[in-house]
Amino acid sequence: MLKFSYSQINTFSNCPQKYKLIYIDKIKKPHDSIEAFLGKVVHEVLEWIYKEKMSYLIWDSIEKKYTEIWKEKWHENIYIAPIRKKLDTNHFKKMGLECLRNFYKNNQGPYIDFKNVHGVELEIEFMIDEYHFKTIIDRLDKFENRYEIHDYKTGKSKTHDDLKNDLQLFIYQKAVESFCDKNKKINLNWHYLKESSKNKQHIKIFKNEDDLICHKRNLLEKIDRIIDARKKEYFPSNPNFLCNWCYFWEECEAKKQYNEINPSILAK
Repeated sequence: MLKFSYSQINTFSNCPQKYKLIYIDKIKKPHDSIEAFLGKVVHEVLEWIYKEKMSYLIWDSIEKKYTEIWKEKWHENIYIAPIRKKLDTNHFKKMGLECLRNFYKNNQGPYIDFKNVHGVELEIEFMIDEYHFKTIIDRLDKFENRYEIHDYKTGKSKTHDDLKNDLQLFIYQKAVESFCDKNKKINLNWHYLKESSKNKQHIKIFKNEDDLICHKRNLLEKIDRIIDARKKEYFPSNPNFLCNWCYFWEECEAKKQYNEINPSILAK
């Protein structure tokens, strides 16, 4: 049985060739973009914060934890995309720390509220119609009358209108619906940690029934395209802006055709 996820569906939409390399050929690359590495470290620190649940969490503790994880997880295959070649590793390290500082400031640090936290890095397997899904939710809060899904982003922020059409939010909601009380509402919270302003950083979404019907139709259409491509074994490459952050240069048909090599810069 095929098991779907948002990242799998998003990868196919961006580049069917990359989908094939990852999900069918099962090719694993040791490379990380510096942005992806930064995001992983920030998420790990946030997970630590919500698991430790300190009643008084000073900023120095967060900075120390961030530095420890950055050093511990650093590896020799982290690259800076050529489009970012004017920036160095220290720039990205400071950026991740600033994301955490924005979070700390906008969540009442040092008195961060933990009382309604139901789970962090919550793995959920569920069904949407006949399709099997697996997802991981950064944080889930449980209240008497509702659930609050929280997702943290260290990349470029989106508008409220953009997020109204975002399938990732829909998939998270369906995941929580699979086990929650049907009488509880589900709110979706996006945290764009690069933003220092709380209004810009924290965007809350509630999807009505029409939204959910539209999203489900859109999702099933994307799944149909994936299944059709697998039957036909047709996965064309789609060279685009995202190629700057892709490390399948040796395997990708488009790159082989032009005999290109990975121009990314080794981060140090």
